[in-house]
Amino acid sequence: MKHSGYLALFGTALLWSFTGVLVASNHLSAVLVSAGNALFAIISCVLIARPKLHFNPLIIAVGIAQFIVAITFNAGNQLSTVGNVIVLQYCSMVFVIVYQSIDTRKLPPVKQVVFVTLAILGMVLFFFDELSPEGALGNLCAIVSGIFFGLMFYLNSKPSSDAVISYMISCVIAMAVGAASLVTAGELPRLSFQDIASMAVNGFICQGIASVLLAHGLKSVPPFSSNLICMSEVILAPLWAFILFGQGFGRFALIGAALIVLSIVLNLHFEQQLSAAEEDASLEGAELEDTVLEGAGTYSANE
Repeated sequence: MKHSGYLALFGTALLWSFTGVLVASNHLSAVLVSAGNALFAIISCVLIARPKLHFNPLIIAVGIAQFIVAITFNAGNQLSTVGNVIVLQYCSMVFVIVYQSIDTRKLPPVKQVVFVTLAILGMVLFFFDELSPEGALGNLCAIVSGIFFGLMFYLNSKPSSDAVISYMISCVIAMAVGAASLVTAGELPRLSFQDIASMAVNGFICQGIASVLLAHGLKSVPPFSSNLICMSEVILAPLWAFILFGQGFGRFALIGAALIVLSIVLNLHFEQQLSAAEEDASLEGAELEDTVLEGAGTYSANE
């Protein structure tokens, strides 16, 4: 079950990695692009996941958090550099650890802190040439996006959560905001075939299918590991930009990519060791219980 969860999360990162290329090819505003993506994404979720609609405060809270993640990420991209926004948003791993520590009232494992440090250092090196002190407001938006991104991962690990329904809620909010912007503008935008096609592919596949895969992965993989695995999007997105648009990599990109991959692999290895130890402890407990019951049965028979 957990292995399929890992694959689902890597699939999520792979699909998310195409989002930047598709958004870059669209000529509409960020708000309208988000609304168009949301429309196709909801259709995708309904057709593939066939969710049974149900709501509770947690599901609604996650939906609102996801909408805030998207809107602040788009705003950050408009007001700051891509490198700044991605590095700051994926500091969400730090916030996952904070939420986890507050919830469990325990300090995080030292290994987890090391993996976060490696991953963030890798991101800084990967986007080193794009980082800039300018765009303070955009950087602040990216930090807010990271806070709610981490919250989304952590809350979706709760038993009463439903990641697909929450994502659909975020889509409804995005469409409502898009509709409000059209009413305010007082005119409909000019849509090209390229604009519609990019929103259809982005919404249906890169957002809709990705949200279903993410929901599957979050059921079996802890929130910190889920967030870290999805961070592989950071490496894949520039790769597609290089292949499609010829955009080059920075001087330290390979070192940064290696550190990111290393943090993911080490974390997965650590998690597998932890799972194996828990299984061994469970088996030992079961064997001890069987021995005690067998002994009690023998004692009764002797009586």
